[in-house]
Amino acid sequence: MRRIFREIKWWWQRRTRGFDDCAMWGLDVHLAKLILPRLQAFKAVDRMGHPCLNPMGCVAEYGEAEGKADSAQWEQELDLMIEAFDYIVRQDDDICMLDKSIYYPEAGRRDAIKVRGLKLFGERFQALWD
Repeated sequence: MRRIFREIKWWWQRRTRGFDDCAMWGLDVHLAKLILPRLQAFKAVDRMGHPCLNPMGCVAEYGEAEGKADSAQWEQELDLMIEAFDYIVRQDDDICMLDKSIYYPEAGRRDAIKVRGLKLFGERFQALWD
């Protein structure tokens, strides 16, 4: 009986606010599952440009060479962000595995990519425009 009540409660929460309390149990993974496909689609779309990554100024001031370098760097940063969110999602999918080192032999490298990718996501959040 309690299970039926919870199912109805969660259904009502999804209808009224778009998500239920279950999403709060692993909000980091829930958000990663939302962000990952959107980042992948953003990278795949033909974007109009890229953010100004040169701390000294934008392409208009420094010419075409800096613009191409910024574009390549932006693609690499997007790849790191995607890889970080992909790792979070896959790590959650494999949560019941006891020995992840079998499946992720480069765990230290993966953790470094995750940290760097998430940091870049935070730094470039407002640059995610088309």
